[in-house]
Amino acid sequence: RSCSAGQVHRPIHHAEGDVLFRAEPATAGPARDVEAPRPKHASAGADAPADDTGQQAAESAPGIAPRVIEPQVAWLVSDILREVTVRGTAARARALKRNDIAGKTGTSNDEHDAWFNGYNGNLVAVSWLGFDQPAPLGRGEVGGRAALPMWMDFMRVALKDEPQTRQPRPPGLVTVRIDRQTGMLAGAGQPNALLETVQADHIPQVTTRIGDLQQVSTDELF
Repeated sequence: RSCSAGQVHRPIHHAEGDVLFRAEPATAGPARDVEAPRPKHASAGADAPADDTGQQAAESAPGIAPRVIEPQVAWLVSDILREVTVRGTAARARALKRNDIAGKTGTSNDEHDAWFNGYNGNLVAVSWLGFDQPAPLGRGEVGGRAALPMWMDFMRVALKDEPQTRQPRPPGLVTVRIDRQTGMLAGAGQPNALLETVQADHIPQVTTRIGDLQQVSTDELF
């Protein structure tokens, strides 16, 4: 969950009243107001700074979580996961009548575990179903059937009267027409094309038809 620096987190006490654990999470998500450096394992590009200014900036702002994923990639992944709740394995979540939820169902081998990880702009929740000693839940007891209803029951209450908060679309993304058969760009006037959002520097340049290879100009797409 994204949180602000002033948010209070309740400590965990044992029976005698002593504090066992106190969470001090770093500020992340939309509340994050300092641009942190790219992770050390990321490859340096042409625009990489000559010094470690970004790292120093992050270290000078205690409690700020470093950015570990580009905002464009984060938005695209979230958009994909939102589709899971619209027409995918968690489509029944549409019953919540919200357009700001996203997530992913999961089922382990032989249906020993079923879960759903879901979220909106302010809250993340995970539901899981399984036995303490691994055993099959039963045929058909998959994440979308066994775990999703619990998640929906919780979110129905947790998000009651809460405004919908979809992630703002960052710059650097464009919407293009995609050929449904090839996954490449669709030509101007091509029927049955699909609108998809992609990174501006990852636009495919050709579309492959059955028995045909066609070069498409980017100017035709917008």
